[in-house]
Amino acid sequence: MAVHDRAAFVAISSRLIVELDDHLPEVEELIAHWLDMEKYLRLSAAIDRMGRYCHAVPQLVGPWADVLITHTELIHCAWETAAGQCAVATDPAVQAALKVLAEALVRAREAALWVAENKGRAR
Repeated sequence: MAVHDRAAFVAISSRLIVELDDHLPEVEELIAHWLDMEKYLRLSAAIDRMGRYCHAVPQLVGPWADVLITHTELIHCAWETAAGQCAVATDPAVQAALKVLAEALVRAREAALWVAENKGRAR
């Protein structure tokens, strides 16, 4: 459901910025300690929360899709690497996927910051 109240746009975008800022260090911690199920479940819950925030603000749906896809690709790569009996944290493909996720998080953060600063006005 989209939000139409400008104060709500600011609040949601501001909360999303905090979540996005926290996400990469949490993902890096999971990759470093693959597979810690507590960390994995905590990240899954964070992804769900961020998705709800983004779906409430139309300007964030596109950047969110990018984050979600790159996050999924990273986790898939980590699973595949672990299945091949390789060290997940040092695998070049995992590190490359982590870099792509970091870039997507920056773009999503920039979009959320724009929404917060412009109180939900259309771009």
